[in-house]
Amino acid sequence: MSFHNPKIFLNFLKSKKASEKNWQKNLSLFQTLDTFPLPDFSNCHLPDGRCSCMTPQGICTTEHYILVTAYCNIKRFQKELKNAQESKGTESQKDSTQKLYDKIKSENVHPSCIMVFDKESHRYLALLELPDQNHVGGITYDGTYIWIAKSTSNCLSMITEKDLNHLVKYLISKKTAPGKMQNIMSADARNQIQHFQKEPVPSAKIDYFQKEIPCDMTASFVTFFSKRIWVGFCAPAGKKGMLCSFQIQKNPQEHKHPFSLIPDRKFKIPAKANGASFYENQADGKSKIYLFLSISGGRKKASDMLIYRIKHAYPLLLHRFTLPPLLEESCIDADILYTLYESSSPAYRDVPGNSCPFPVDVVSMADVKNFL
Repeated sequence: MSFHNPKIFLNFLKSKKASEKNWQKNLSLFQTLDTFPLPDFSNCHLPDGRCSCMTPQGICTTEHYILVTAYCNIKRFQKELKNAQESKGTESQKDSTQKLYDKIKSENVHPSCIMVFDKESHRYLALLELPDQNHVGGITYDGTYIWIAKSTSNCLSMITEKDLNHLVKYLISKKTAPGKMQNIMSADARNQIQHFQKEPVPSAKIDYFQKEIPCDMTASFVTFFSKRIWVGFCAPAGKKGMLCSFQIQKNPQEHKHPFSLIPDRKFKIPAKANGASFYENQADGKSKIYLFLSISGGRKKASDMLIYRIKHAYPLLLHRFTLPPLLEESCIDADILYTLYESSSPAYRDVPGNSCPFPVDVVSMADVKNFL
């Protein structure tokens, strides 16, 4: 079964003229509720050290927070700046490129991270450094656990929302005595207190993830729907991607592998898919299920948000919206659609001669029902 209709896609590509005007028009539709700013990805202070090139990837909501994953893309940034020095340009451009390259050329790769925002005020609360340097292309919440896609190792990681909540509360609270907070945190979470850092936002390391839960596929992104984890594979141009659902199986007797992912359903999806969100609409006593699929065309070409109706287990393409380049994950919570772009990363925004023409440095929010 495939989401891909060759005739529809071919006709669209022939007629498509993705100008900045198109992006602005559709982006305003995707910002019908509000936006909130992302932090400066050229100046992220982790306990591991300052990073000059974080790149946002995944987004999800919990009861209290909006979570955004990001990975260190400093190697690409260094390479692109070096190439820019050798390309055509004015002496002033070359001089500024040289200064920026000299500033970051010796910087090493940092671990990935989760950025925590308050769900109501959208205030940037805390930065949580992850145990490794994975791509962290997606994040989702199942009501108990927070899951992160790790394409580098074909698996997922997870942490309880309860532990993350306790850790964030500790980091942002100046009034809570450490001893009192430690009494309600798990033993593993208590170990993170020693990594506490105040500026510019409170940060700490997370070392107690369940790090390796195999899914036997490249986990480019992840979402949760209908009591299942859905893992997506982002295929290159000319290929078919894949969206697979997994039932979550607990293995209480196994210390090393307390969870397993049991394959359930599988769909083909278009190439360059970076994120998926399901939405169930109850109207007139009937339930309708929709899928929002993010498609990125790279830093220069427009992105697409594809909206499908899942009917009789078959996905029918309803709408296509042209959006700015480098669209990443989306998530849906309480009729609100959140969309995230990676174009605010210095690796795509700050390269002379090869920068994204329309960087988006905010998370946009819209009413899902407007699209249906």
